[in-house]
Amino acid sequence: MVPTTLALILFLAPLAYSPGPGNMVFAAMGARFGLRATLPANFSYHVATWLVTFGLGLGFSALIAKAPTLFEVIRWAGAIYVAFLFWTIVGDGLLARFRHRDHARLLNGAFAAILGLVAVWLFVAGRTAV
Repeated sequence: MVPTTLALILFLAPLAYSPGPGNMVFAAMGARFGLRATLPANFSYHVATWLVTFGLGLGFSALIAKAPTLFEVIRWAGAIYVAFLFWTIVGDGLLARFRHRDHARLLNGAFAAILGLVAVWLFVAGRTAV
């Protein structure tokens, strides 16, 4: 169980804090609406994730017997919540700097470029791993 949990940690930790789609969504929401207005969306996203994961766990007992780390995802969703909260705060901090329409376009372009780089990285890493 310990090697599996360690592997899960090593897999999820970089994903939780890298500038991927979820983190960019919450950074953009923080930049657009501010931290306080974005907290309900952040919380709701994670409640839904926990409920779906819990439901899968209850409905697929054979799968759980083969992959007990399924419930580890519930625990790690809390770490991802912190990552999304971090990116929301970053976005909230960007709000003051990028309030002007032209600056907002620049910020959106930067987020798109970062997301594109992550996609290229995943493609190259996936092809290298195979």
